[in-house]
Amino acid sequence: MDAKMNESSSSSPVNSTGIDTSGALQTSPSNSTGVDPSGTLQIVMDVLLISLTVLLMLSFGCSLHVNHIRSHFSRPLGVVTAIVLHFVLIPYVFYALICAMNLNLYDRLSLTVLATCPAGGISNLFVHYADGDLALGVIISASSTVLALGFMPLNMWMFSRSWGGGIVLPYVQVSVTMSTTLVPVAIGMIVVRYSEKVAKWIARVGSSVATVMIVATVIISSYMYPQMYTSTWKTWVFAAIFAPVAFTIAYLIALSMRMPADMRRTLGITTSTKSMALCLTIIALSFSSDEYLEYLVLPELHSILMMTELALFCLSYRLYRWCNGKYVMSTESDTVFTAEHDASQPVRQEQEISRNGSLRVSLENVNNNINRRMSNAMALSLPLPSGLSEYRRGGRVTV
Repeated sequence: MDAKMNESSSSSPVNSTGIDTSGALQTSPSNSTGVDPSGTLQIVMDVLLISLTVLLMLSFGCSLHVNHIRSHFSRPLGVVTAIVLHFVLIPYVFYALICAMNLNLYDRLSLTVLATCPAGGISNLFVHYADGDLALGVIISASSTVLALGFMPLNMWMFSRSWGGGIVLPYVQVSVTMSTTLVPVAIGMIVVRYSEKVAKWIARVGSSVATVMIVATVIISSYMYPQMYTSTWKTWVFAAIFAPVAFTIAYLIALSMRMPADMRRTLGITTSTKSMALCLTIIALSFSSDEYLEYLVLPELHSILMMTELALFCLSYRLYRWCNGKYVMSTESDTVFTAEHDASQPVRQEQEISRNGSLRVSLENVNNNINRRMSNAMALSLPLPSGLSEYRRGGRVTV
């Protein structure tokens, strides 16, 4: 098995750390259906994925304000937790599972690459549908991609050396991913600052078009790589459990740290959604053309199952919210910022003065205000309503 791995990695120059620094793409063979993965359909898929990321980031940038971003940098607990999850906890958890289940060589290395990848831009679409903290999701996507330049070579060297192989880190692809994440978000934030109506239209249309594009990518992937549906049961199991396991670990850690509900959902979704474009590029660069499709099976199958599982989660959450009448407000949807809006102005509340002159605030308004401020208090710099001496999350309000 080691000889096979050495043969597959001999086509690329590997440096002393086991990481191939060459930037040359390798040609992929035709699969069993006669479709060339490096041909026209692959070009269409690449363009579709890049366009999808740009459209998503532009749409969500139109829903953000600079104060939303600033709040998470001033109190970076959520961001730091996400980075630790992406590059420390999740890779080690799945490395332990790989060793325990004794997977074949192809699934070992492809799952290792998948586990060490940063968050994908598509995660923000599911964060949006699950009423998560969109500002936090965008920051996690961007920061994890930047930090992947340092963490991914270290993780891949530590994990893959036990199987005798070197992994190629495509620095150009990482740079492209950073650009398609940061630049559209910045443009969207500029648009919302000067034209709120245009920003709302872009956000609404962009999320809808992105959903259609995701369905198109699933159909094209299924046509190009039909052999992934006939893989072994172990491949199916790991492709299916990756997202639920990562989501559960992230959610429970966020819950133990008493983060708000929208931040817990955001951490769970972003941790379980890896950058598939970067993962597939690494596989294309790292392994020979003779075995390329064998390494590609698990990531492609995982991408389809992951999007299905997260879509079901978002539908279940919205059904729960509709049935129970509970709407946990996210930091980006409850406050509309314009160029003339001053973030230091207090939130208007429906107040009712009782006969003895004491202040009474509606319970529903207070709960919404508490949820919002717990996620974005420092960014908005909103003072407590007069008459409220203290409040606790889910607790009593003292008036």
